[in-house]
Amino acid sequence: LIKVSEDAAMTVRDLRGARLAIFNGTPSMAQVYIDAAAKRAEAALKDVERYALDIKKPLKDGDEYVPFNASLVVAESFVPDATKSKDVAKANKHLHKGETKKAMEALKLGGIDVALTTELVPLKWAKSHVDDAARLIGEGKYYEANLALKAVEDAVVIETFDVDALPKTKSGS
Repeated sequence: LIKVSEDAAMTVRDLRGARLAIFNGTPSMAQVYIDAAAKRAEAALKDVERYALDIKKPLKDGDEYVPFNASLVVAESFVPDATKSKDVAKANKHLHKGETKKAMEALKLGGIDVALTTELVPLKWAKSHVDDAARLIGEGKYYEANLALKAVEDAVVIETFDVDALPKTKSGS
């Protein structure tokens, strides 16, 4: 299915931590979080081809959208019955083994329409704004740092994909 970048996930988590620390008036903690976000963003950029999805979203400078969160969703109003409960049990067994694709296929065969919702972050954009925020925090410009980090959160895209129409990564896998 769709691979989620742990480094991208930690980047977003840490930048949100920095924003919270700024809001709570603890600039020393904001610095800790922003430093961690900068390191994770750098690591995520080194591995971008492995995770970047081939989706049609306009961005400047050839940026890449990298998934940092994903979840299975039922695309209909689900009412359990005896048959569907068996299909859900089969899917749970596959999920327990880490076989997400087989789980989704089992649900689909049982007439349960599932999709994959993914949160994607434009990675170069994020890295640039995290670096700006780190500089601004160092200069004591907390409001401006918060705005730089907010810009990253505003750039996050949420996409929902049908099981049969999952995008490939830029590397083709």
